[in-house]
Amino acid sequence: MSKLQRQEDEMYKAAYTIEILRLCRTCKHHHGQIYGGVELVCAAHPYGYSGNSCPDRDCKKFESEKVQELAELKRQELAASINVEKAIAKQVRGAQSQHWMRLNSTTKSNSTNTR
Repeated sequence: MSKLQRQEDEMYKAAYTIEILRLCRTCKHHHGQIYGGVELVCAAHPYGYSGNSCPDRDCKKFESEKVQELAELKRQELAASINVEKAIAKQVRGAQSQHWMRLNSTTKSNSTNTR
């Protein structure tokens, strides 16, 4: 094997490992086992897909990511619930305030009329 051929092989390995497998490793079809010194990426693209976006790519979500996503949804739900409660409490305080203002004005006008 010539020096040029070895350099080309090394460059291919580096590009293959860094660029192609980075995308493939997050795909649910990624196999990743090494056979005879060569990694079998997946059944559709044994050496990895050479384009920018694989048509067969399907992202996998790890269990911890699913739990984090669910926790975030619960936090958002709780925040929305708290906001609704705050809005209701604000309306109730406003209604109570208006009621007391009317009651005070009625009481003042009654005491003025009785003099």
